[in-house]
Amino acid sequence: MSGLKIGIVVDRVMPHYIGGYERRYWELARRLVQNNEVHIYTSCDKSEIIEGVHFHKIAPKLPYFNNKGYRLLDQDFYFTVKYLQQFEKLDVIDCNATPFFHIPIISLFMKLKRTKLAITVHEVLQKTVNMYLQYRYNNSFKEKLIPLISGLGSQVVKLSLKIPRPDLIIAVSETTENMLKKIGLEGSTVMIPNGVRNSFFKENNNKDRNNDVVFVGRLSPEKRIGDLLKSLSYFRDLNKSVPSTQIIGNGPDMSNLVKQSKNLDLTRCVDFRGYLKEKELENTLKDSKVFVLPSIREGFSIATAEAMACQLPIVMAVPAIPEEVGGGLGLVTNGVNGFNYPAGNIVELTDRLTRLLNNEIMRVMLGKRSFQKAKNYNWDVIAKSYEKKLTELVDNKILKKSAKRFDDNA
Repeated sequence: MSGLKIGIVVDRVMPHYIGGYERRYWELARRLVQNNEVHIYTSCDKSEIIEGVHFHKIAPKLPYFNNKGYRLLDQDFYFTVKYLQQFEKLDVIDCNATPFFHIPIISLFMKLKRTKLAITVHEVLQKTVNMYLQYRYNNSFKEKLIPLISGLGSQVVKLSLKIPRPDLIIAVSETTENMLKKIGLEGSTVMIPNGVRNSFFKENNNKDRNNDVVFVGRLSPEKRIGDLLKSLSYFRDLNKSVPSTQIIGNGPDMSNLVKQSKNLDLTRCVDFRGYLKEKELENTLKDSKVFVLPSIREGFSIATAEAMACQLPIVMAVPAIPEEVGGGLGLVTNGVNGFNYPAGNIVELTDRLTRLLNNEIMRVMLGKRSFQKAKNYNWDVIAKSYEKKLTELVDNKILKKSAKRFDDNA
């Protein structure tokens, strides 16, 4: 086979796990095999070939998250060590950045092995490390340590990408790209976004749909799904009715959200669907009218892009520090294909829902614009861009361009 020998190092990946970066690597890999040899080093049940992609079992399937939905760093360290023990030389390696502390080890190892290394970064937390830690450690003793830990954590993120520096850093959103440049990594950074599968792009309209509101994502604290439930209750107070709502996904907040729904007397109109298979998810989006993302932290939000491809207008929260954690904001232009609102503001969220659900003409118009914008995020096109960048990296073109930019600015 002509082309590159590409390695992808990621702890979790579809079809073995569900999630955003898990999908990204799988969608890219299954397209890259048309012209390249692709190897994924991950945690799974067994080594095998799926759709032409070589899956290498580095570790058994592990619980990489605790019962609150946050990463178990000892598992990440174990995975990194196991990968280095099984290293096979390829043309280029793309390593997932999360949780950052392993990157210097990988980078140094690849330099010693004379292998090109790309690091894919989904988000860069600096000022917002505090927010992450508040959710993770919500007890009085550990909260006292947060100022110290957050300062250290933000430096780990910054230095892990600099010492030693990978050959290429890939950002999945414009927000992340800007943050990488802000911390001094502009010379070797490119933006290659996430995408949407072709099956979602079927032009129809936003009329005659049976479900009003839909959310898709992991049920964890930073997604702020409780804000949506409060908004539905407030909507009922204003309009004497409650929008039918589908909440799709699993996560550590499931039981709390179900309890909150019961306390707000929303059980007849809110359906917690759990994880849905691809076709069922696609059909649910195409049968819904408005997509809501109340999250205060997103690296990109593939679910939002998929909803846009299904002609849904988007209602999206704007976090307190959007330039750092608002990776999904590039998908929504306020008043064009949806509406933004200040994160946590129930009144404003309810206003956006009311305007869209009570105005079919507006809803259909914004949904069509969502569809047009989603065409920029087709996995087929994105995979070609990704392949081109990796090829340039192996051919040293990216490094030469970066050096020229440095000389020009000197």
